[in-house]
Amino acid sequence: MTRPRVGHGEKPVQDRNGPRDRRYHGVSAPVSGFQVKQFYGRKERPFFDELYEQVNRDALAPFFRSHLRRDGPVLDVGAGAGHLARELGLRSACFLDLSWEQMKRLQAGGLAGPFIQGDLCRLPFADSSFEQAICSNVLHYTGLAGLEELIRVTRPGREMLVAFLEGSAFTRTAVNLAVSCGLFPPLMRQIPFLETAALANVNVEVADSATVVFVPPAFKTLRAAPRVGLVAFVLKKGGRAPMPRRLD
Repeated sequence: MTRPRVGHGEKPVQDRNGPRDRRYHGVSAPVSGFQVKQFYGRKERPFFDELYEQVNRDALAPFFRSHLRRDGPVLDVGAGAGHLARELGLRSACFLDLSWEQMKRLQAGGLAGPFIQGDLCRLPFADSSFEQAICSNVLHYTGLAGLEELIRVTRPGREMLVAFLEGSAFTRTAVNLAVSCGLFPPLMRQIPFLETAALANVNVEVADSATVVFVPPAFKTLRAAPRVGLVAFVLKKGGRAPMPRRLD
């Protein structure tokens, strides 16, 4: 299938092919799309929503803002209710989320789409479609498979603004503790995370990075801190030919 290329001012086209089973380096996904959609489709997620909004406002938006491009099509994957986009002043982009309920919240938030319900591991766009991709708090659900798709649809030399929970023992222990305390949903015990060491094996250069830390009363990004927990990266796509797309 030839996939649409998105030019400046053009609207991406949603993929109408049916869903496929996601794979993570040949292993079936430990957390299903249904589980993720079920959790993020809930109307009541007070702790999660407040946490994400505070992290976006205090830490991620200030870190990403100076890297944001406005000279071509931008993809925001896992856009949720659009809080990070609004904090960045990004009023117009291609917004994609796995959950239809999140998409409805996003559309009601005063942003200009298009709005697409879709899967990061199977993006419905041609190679090198976007000047920039934004993906916050999603890649720990997909592992490297999601990052490879972001790289595929981003133009060479352009940047991906990403934030995710990395997979160190420290982070896994902290997530399990949060689940035990009822702060995170049980599905968080099954996520594959994304190892920061894996960035050396894909077609990107690290242009900037930081760790999100809580320094009361606010979250901050620290470049000098070890990359554990929630980490933020500005990744520039290299010039190597894109990897063949997974079909399994």
